[in-house]
Amino acid sequence: MSRLALRNFMITALTTLISIAVFMSLLLGQLYIYSVDDQFKNLEYDCLSVSYMALTWITESYRLDTTALSQVLTAQSELKDTHTMIVDTAGNVLLSVDSEKTEKDCGVLPESIVERIKKGEQIKDIGTLDGWFENKLLSVAMPVCDSAGNVRAAVVISALPESIPTLFSSFAKTIMYITIFVLMLSFAMVYFISQRLTDPLKSMASAAKKFGKGDFSARVKVCGNDEIADLAASFNYMADSMEQLEKLRSEFVANVSHELKTPMTTIAGFIDGILDGTIPPERRDHYLKIVSEEIHRLSRIVTRLLLATRMQSGAKDLNMAPVDVCSVISSVLVGAEQAIEGRNLSVEVDFPEDRVFVLGDRDALTQVVSNLVDNAVKYNCDGGHLAVTVARHGEKVYVTVFNTGTGIKEEDLPYIFERFYKADRSRGMDKQSTGLGLYLVRSILKNFRQEITAESSYGEWVRFTFTLDPAKPPEFPEQRKIGTHQ
Repeated sequence: MSRLALRNFMITALTTLISIAVFMSLLLGQLYIYSVDDQFKNLEYDCLSVSYMALTWITESYRLDTTALSQVLTAQSELKDTHTMIVDTAGNVLLSVDSEKTEKDCGVLPESIVERIKKGEQIKDIGTLDGWFENKLLSVAMPVCDSAGNVRAAVVISALPESIPTLFSSFAKTIMYITIFVLMLSFAMVYFISQRLTDPLKSMASAAKKFGKGDFSARVKVCGNDEIADLAASFNYMADSMEQLEKLRSEFVANVSHELKTPMTTIAGFIDGILDGTIPPERRDHYLKIVSEEIHRLSRIVTRLLLATRMQSGAKDLNMAPVDVCSVISSVLVGAEQAIEGRNLSVEVDFPEDRVFVLGDRDALTQVVSNLVDNAVKYNCDGGHLAVTVARHGEKVYVTVFNTGTGIKEEDLPYIFERFYKADRSRGMDKQSTGLGLYLVRSILKNFRQEITAESSYGEWVRFTFTLDPAKPPEFPEQRKIGTHQ
């Protein structure tokens, strides 16, 4: 056996022995407590039934004489192996039935017991009942009260505790057999596992070297469900993620190259046409306007890439301050008015009556709303519907952007916020999208420590909902001056 297997076996065996010893000790302790408690409950029940007969015997002896009562108590005591006594308020034993032959058929109970009975106290005792018995017994003393609540007598029932040695002996044998079986099983399992432990580790080491060389095709075989298997699964997940990221990067480079190449080709073509005279002078202004638009589009692409990098780095320069979110949304909708009218969309805005201030960076928040509204217009259908809602629930402000249109397929929903992701199949109207819009939205909100969710019914509608923290309205200088004069 190797040292690793021997060490694992010793640790497993020691842990098993300690666990079994602790468990069995607790189990035996609980069994003893349960046994004693169960005996006390039985004695209480017997005391209660005898107390009714004792009260009748004391107050209405013509209905129950001593002989009849003794016969009943004797039968009960012999059946349950108990010692039953009826005593008066002075502690004198009026009637005693002893199946255990304690030879305590007469006498006076200890004064300490009598005083507690006079107070109407029910007594539970594991012992000699303050010296009344020679041996330890389980005893219950219950006062017998009349209808007025006066203590007329008491019933004392005692029994020998159940013998525990037999129980301990039986459990000791069981523990020994279980321990031997568990140790043998542990030895076999630890030996087998130890021999196979190095195989997945070697496989992971080999895969790690391939990852370091840029080959993400290597995978580790996952066997079992232990920590080694979790490590192997994590390794494979990392490889899948890096392979997917590499694929997305390649697609992103292709998309960005196309985005940059298109306006640059257009600009170069029109500039060359103007310079070589291909474009007549009377048409120059028209094509220069197109060149200007392409330059602005190129600038927007670069700005979006820079913003994506900024958000990825944590955006530590955000200017967090109270912002009127309804004002931001209104400005964005006004800016998108031409595009909205071009699609003949109906717009619905639902704002609270009071101004809603949230904590955020105004420019970044404008970018979030602008991206969502731009998508809502771009992927809407002609004559469709666009709705923006602001509502406060609890400690959050919820902003919802809804639009009809093509929607998003269910299988694409988990990925639409991923960087470089472009669901071309569901968003076929915008094939040149770089896949950064929604990633920027989520990144900005993540820097705000907020969340965004997406819902869609494919072919019908899309709803984006994000949260913001409410903020107190800013106090402007004019307000402070007015407050000071007042």
